[in-house]
Amino acid sequence: MILEVDNISVRYKDRTGYNVAVKDVSICVAKGESVGLLGESGSGKSTVANAILGFVPYFQGKILFQEKDISSFNKVDKKTFCQSVQPIFQDPFNSLNSAMRVGQILSEVLKITKGIKNKADRDDRVKELLDVVGLATDCLSKYPHELSGGQCQRVGIARALAVEPKLIIADEPVSALDVSVQAQILNLLKELQERFDLSFLFIAHDLAVVQYMCETIHVMKEGQIIETGDSLSLLNNPQNDYTKELVAAVPTLDR
Repeated sequence: MILEVDNISVRYKDRTGYNVAVKDVSICVAKGESVGLLGESGSGKSTVANAILGFVPYFQGKILFQEKDISSFNKVDKKTFCQSVQPIFQDPFNSLNSAMRVGQILSEVLKITKGIKNKADRDDRVKELLDVVGLATDCLSKYPHELSGGQCQRVGIARALAVEPKLIIADEPVSALDVSVQAQILNLLKELQERFDLSFLFIAHDLAVVQYMCETIHVMKEGQIIETGDSLSLLNNPQNDYTKELVAAVPTLDR
């Protein structure tokens, strides 16, 4: 198992004390597998992702990466983990540095994270990455605001791939895009998964998107996982009333 989230809970402090945003959440992702985390806004999906990535602390449970507890990581382990687990963010524009050109954004990752000091080597690798995500080389000299949303998300995907990750945490990666562009990005992610043997934790509020991308789906509501199942059985025979509502709301789902 590449990732094991074991009964983690996350809380935030407010004026009245502590507010538990995520309670007793468990998720497993195997090598090469896509696991979906489905739920409405505010259900705790992104909080789970942020806990895995180390952006927010969890006060209960444990997270294992390749069978090792991430809370016990030393400096070298943390560096390896940061390279091995890469996020793709919801907002394709704001996830990129607006003051840098596309070529600079990708080259900086290669220099800092991969240690590629030679500029010519970095330039060659940047062109390879653009080709992998379906972007022309004329994007290299452009700033994010000069690109479409779909192009910006492809740059974000290229940035994630630059460090050769094992697990991608995709947090609503197509929700800000037009429907036609969503399909293109989802197909690209599927192609990349097969090509590079990637694992995915795919977070979304759109049931059709999760069903298309994932073999296993966890349904979240109010900070807890209320139902889990493989994609087809969960959609054909949902047990929880909330899951039944989600399925009924999308009558065109492929079952």
